[in-house]
Amino acid sequence: LYMTAKAKDSTRYIDIASDFAYHPYPGWYTSHYFEFHSLPAAPFINEFGAQALPNVETMREMMKEDELWPPKWPVWAYHDFQYEPTFNVAQIDIGNSLEEFIENSQNYQAKLLKYAIENYRKNKYSKVTGIFQFMFVDNWNAITWSVVDYFRRPKKGYDVLKTVYQPVLIGMDLEREKISLNEIISFSNIWIINDTLDKYESTYAEICLFKDKEIVMEKKTEIGCIPSDTVKHFSNPHSSEELMNLNLTEKGKHVIKIELIDNTDNVISKNSYEIEVV
Repeated sequence: LYMTAKAKDSTRYIDIASDFAYHPYPGWYTSHYFEFHSLPAAPFINEFGAQALPNVETMREMMKEDELWPPKWPVWAYHDFQYEPTFNVAQIDIGNSLEEFIENSQNYQAKLLKYAIENYRKNKYSKVTGIFQFMFVDNWNAITWSVVDYFRRPKKGYDVLKTVYQPVLIGMDLEREKISLNEIISFSNIWIINDTLDKYESTYAEICLFKDKEIVMEKKTEIGCIPSDTVKHFSNPHSSEELMNLNLTEKGKHVIKIELIDNTDNVISKNSYEIEVV
């Protein structure tokens, strides 16, 4: 089949097989999802991801109430739930209710997909030529790697895909996800992926730190010209100290929102990151 396909069309890349050499699963079957930083299975990654429980409405249509909570694991396994990766690799907290378990499960899938896709995309051409997230939608009522369930109800991972697959994507490299009060966290390295044929002139980044939907810090930094079809890494030594000093005085979860804006104040791309102050 490989030889036949190659003979029919010599202009396209053809792989002899799509196997686990191209299917990395850090954070699900092995290690931690931070391993995606090393770009496993590059250059063409055609399967990666993590399971997430569907929304509670779907779970209740999938099983009887006495099978849902406390979970009857054999019934869950019939619907493709994987116990070992969920609790012993991903270490997802089961919580005190079905709703808490669903929340924790979907949060984990969303974090893994965001981290993996951003790392793959910002290395396009240099080390990565293509990615394919597994998977989009279920073809039966099951617990799988999908971001949309059988009844077309989206999981949190669906919104993450809409963000990280923007044709133009701005993002930043965070050193860590948790910090202590009055500590400094670095996010001076900003990057922009432009998968379009458009060139953007005179752009800047607007960075806001939110606590409980209230802005506690707001800064702007010049980005300049973004060439078409490229990845641009931006680090400004003069602004990095200022950008790093968040002056955090409250514990709890904070959200960093970053937008790429042109000289007519049109928002080209937006992204966000969570940090927790402990």
